[in-house]
Amino acid sequence: MKRRDVIAIGGLSALGSSGAIVGAALYGSSSLDLERTDDGTVVRKDGEQIDSLSPAVTPVEDDDALLGVSIPERTTEQKVAVEVVWAIQRDGLWSDVTVELVATGDVRATLNPGIATSYSSTWGRSPSEAEGSTSSKRRYTYPRGTTAGRVHFLLTVLDNTDSEEGMVELEARLSARSLSGTRVELTVPAELISNLG
Repeated sequence: MKRRDVIAIGGLSALGSSGAIVGAALYGSSSLDLERTDDGTVVRKDGEQIDSLSPAVTPVEDDDALLGVSIPERTTEQKVAVEVVWAIQRDGLWSDVTVELVATGDVRATLNPGIATSYSSTWGRSPSEAEGSTSSKRRYTYPRGTTAGRVHFLLTVLDNTDSEEGMVELEARLSARSLSGTRVELTVPAELISNLG
């Protein structure tokens, strides 16, 4: 895996056969850049800014995918926004696309139901919260053919130890499967230092 401030994600491919069962629009990958700025991260698609996140996204990528989390390093607030950004950079017909965020650590915290959006066409279908979601693990599934998106979460810190600092540990997870059987799995950890005292 590698980390860098600007990350280019591979281009789009298409199926040329006019009789193909799988439509070309559902086959491919995303073309995104995550550009770090002084205020956070700018998300660009085909050179055009489509989103921005603050604090900056800390991304992790391999040959197949990218996954990043935007969260402050520390907080004195009870409620904190957490953003998870993802993209699949290997061409394919992708299905079973799932994004999870899990909260653990020595400070009790819950995740409110999130808001999942897509950076690529979903043909009128929307991502949705999946079966198995709990207050400490939120799980979202995306429609077939989706290759990039973002999920917004609200983390609520329930307690702390007097005025001492505590740690909320998070882990974001991306998984997907292509029609050819290729699987993508990527995780990225994040930490939040909380002091409600």
